[in-house]
Amino acid sequence: MVYWSTTANGQHHILQAESPIEQPNQWAPYGEPLLGPQPDNSHNTRGPGFPFLLPLNENYWLLYYCGWGDPRPDGKLPNTTGVASSTDGGQTWRYHDEHFPCDRPYDQEGTGSVWVLLEDGRFRLYYTAIAGDRTFVSLPTSRPLFSALSLSRSILTPNGDGIGEQLQIEFDLLKVLDPRPVIIGVYDLSGRQITLISDAKATAGRQTLSWDGRDEQDHIVAPGLYILRVSVEGDALTRTENSLISVVY
Repeated sequence: MVYWSTTANGQHHILQAESPIEQPNQWAPYGEPLLGPQPDNSHNTRGPGFPFLLPLNENYWLLYYCGWGDPRPDGKLPNTTGVASSTDGGQTWRYHDEHFPCDRPYDQEGTGSVWVLLEDGRFRLYYTAIAGDRTFVSLPTSRPLFSALSLSRSILTPNGDGIGEQLQIEFDLLKVLDPRPVIIGVYDLSGRQITLISDAKATAGRQTLSWDGRDEQDHIVAPGLYILRVSVEGDALTRTENSLISVVY
């Protein structure tokens, strides 16, 4: 079980407890906090609450939470739904930068507890929304197909000296439970395809690929600027993200 705790100074943490199967209410806390306050994140400076744990497979787990941030000028807290992920079955956790968009009349003052349902290979997230002196429960629009895209470098130098010759590409697939196409390509600035790094199917989890600066004919590309394009196809939409890569030698 994961649960929300609060310290004497008002800091929130997500902790874990276990209970014997034959005594399902004999909970005993164990281990260190899974998640805690983020001092540099205005949405979560006081720490997370209202946890909802969602294991997607043996290793890749998601943990949705309500972040408690710094008070706004009007004195209210900017409660915002966020997500963290684990790639080792819940042993270690990493926050994601994205937060739930509060941009409708009934959730402009924050969100709270959540409950996530897996249905037909997609997530449905029910959440508590705050608007003035009223509280709502709502079903939001689709969440991102992938997040936390990171590149090991923005400058690639494939000149044979063994330094800066590989570009590592990493990202998290968040809502792809059945195998879905993941297409990663490199294009010149005119949009012409230089090479396909990936044209395969994948499921939820941390994805890691690489590019060695070569085209489809296995030739090192000419120095210049290139576009790295990551696309993931879901049931009802396709998400694409572009990054600019410089090749020099």
